[in-house]
Amino acid sequence: HPHARRVRHPMRLSRVHASGDGAPDAVWCETDQARWTQSVQKIDLLVLNAPTDVAAADCDVRIQPRSLRASHRVTGRVWLDGALARDVLPDDSLWFVDDQGLQIVLAKSLVPLHASPHVADGNWSRLFAHDDCLSDDDMDDDRTDLPPDRRRLERLNQLRTSQQAKFETAKRQLVEDAGLPWTWIKTNNPDEPIAPSYMLPDQLGFDVPCDRALVLKNAGCLAGA
Repeated sequence: HPHARRVRHPMRLSRVHASGDGAPDAVWCETDQARWTQSVQKIDLLVLNAPTDVAAADCDVRIQPRSLRASHRVTGRVWLDGALARDVLPDDSLWFVDDQGLQIVLAKSLVPLHASPHVADGNWSRLFAHDDCLSDDDMDDDRTDLPPDRRRLERLNQLRTSQQAKFETAKRQLVEDAGLPWTWIKTNNPDEPIAPSYMLPDQLGFDVPCDRALVLKNAGCLAGA
């Protein structure tokens, strides 16, 4: 696709917004066709190739579940066109014209969000299928419109994680104060590939020590992995 050969403009900044009415001064990502940003439930985009003084009556915007096209209704000039990276809900999406030009709000399909225990899995890594993928820190993480039921679940998970971290820290301190050894072991949890083990070699269930750096590298948690 010709768009795939054009220069992208990545931005290296990441902030998590969990409350409020949207992300203030959100970081937008720019391609050759649009500037866009996202929240949990929607994609906001500005069509770059449309004139800033274009009239709404001259805009032909076609939003399909997996494609998006914007053009001039009279001349037929195409401003934006491509297969979307993920599904959207056309009936819940909209477009409008203001002093910045033609803007489109795409309602995301929330199937990926509900299918995963991680909110971030609902984020789009690119707008169109032919765009380069973004890194996790290329765009703000706007969770201000997270559904209430999922927000409660996230708070509960955060509380459990915080309590577990405090317990592990206290346990490690007790072991170190007693002069007992501990080591890192490999786990089967992709979100936490290693964990500390405080069991001694002569205890039942002793975990075989592992190379912490090697485990993290193999799990893709180290730069250059």
